Amino acid sequence: MTRRELEQLVALGEGISVEFKRRVPQPERIAKELIALTNTHGGRIVLGVDDDGTIHGIDHASEEEFLLRRAIEAHCRPPVDYQTERVVVEPRCDVLVVTIPESNTKP
Repeated sequence: MTRRELEQLVALGEGISVEFKRRVPQPERIAKELIALTNTHGGRIVLGVDDDGTIHGIDHASEEEFLLRRAIEAHCRPPVDYQTERVVVEPRCDVLVVTIPESNTKP
């Protein structure tokens, strides 16, 4: 995803299939959101963006990816499939786009 594509996604705002988060919230909370998306039609969680659509980015995207992975391992049975993509918004500052497909096996 390019910076422009990210800006277009953010401009559409949050909805049924898109959530903005400044950072990975508590493990139980992010797990519930991931499960809700995979149990419906899938969607995206965009980390590094405020609820109002302000793009801030994340200084340590690797840490956020680790927290996300740990939340899934600890709270999602069966594990939720997902893909992450980093979009550079400033030097050493990324937005993490987490794409969650709809699952055939519902957690």
